[in-house]
Amino acid sequence: MPNQNKTCTKTNASAELSTPATFHAAPNLSQLLQAHKIVADMITATPSDPVVDKFRATAEQMLLDITLARAATWEEFGQKVQLLVDQTTEKSDGHWLTAVQEGVYWDLKQLNGETAAAERAAVVLQAAE
Repeated sequence: MPNQNKTCTKTNASAELSTPATFHAAPNLSQLLQAHKIVADMITATPSDPVVDKFRATAEQMLLDITLARAATWEEFGQKVQLLVDQTTEKSDGHWLTAVQEGVYWDLKQLNGETAAAERAAVVLQAAE
């Protein structure tokens, strides 16, 4: 995965001093899907040991991050849904099922343009006030 650290310069106009500030950009859905595949491939058919267990925990956390990441395209959405459905089992708890449901719901709204339309409507209402 590419380095997610970005550096920007913050300027204090009155003192005309520049101080660098670093922030961490969240990985996008494609990066998360790719990283999860790499980790999952590494632990497939590997006997359990402390290191492998840490990789499994990482893969599980990545799945939750994937539910939160928004799909930018229908292709990404399809990959996300396929992975999340594949990871859902009879043992899946209510929190997991809710996370999957909400992630898919917000992706559909965004990809259908409903989120953008709602944001535009809110701006128009604010301007009218």
